[in-house]
Amino acid sequence: MSELTSAMLEDACTKYVERVGNEDVDALMELFADDCVVEDPVGSEKRVGRDEIRAFYETLPGAGVSAKLVGPVHAVADARTAAFPFEIDTNGFVMSVIDVMTFDENGRITSMTAYWKM
Repeated sequence: MSELTSAMLEDACTKYVERVGNEDVDALMELFADDCVVEDPVGSEKRVGRDEIRAFYETLPGAGVSAKLVGPVHAVADARTAAFPFEIDTNGFVMSVIDVMTFDENGRITSMTAYWKM
């Protein structure tokens, strides 16, 4: 893969929000590296590896989830890091979230930490 750019990381974050909102677990998992770690919400037990993360996201389908970016994605390609605000709506229950992600050299998510506000 060519050198990572901020635009590539921004695109990955946008796809993440779209796929969460579409409840598309298979497409969502394409964004994660094999050794990824998810802490959602911050302070909760970390889910490590694709199997644990898939199990976490498999709770989405049928939950009536929609998601949308509510501000810009701030990406720093040299640091392979991005942060962005978005909202998740589950049947009228809305959570404000800021996700912080790190990426590998191929632009796949290696870690995601979610900061929620209800």
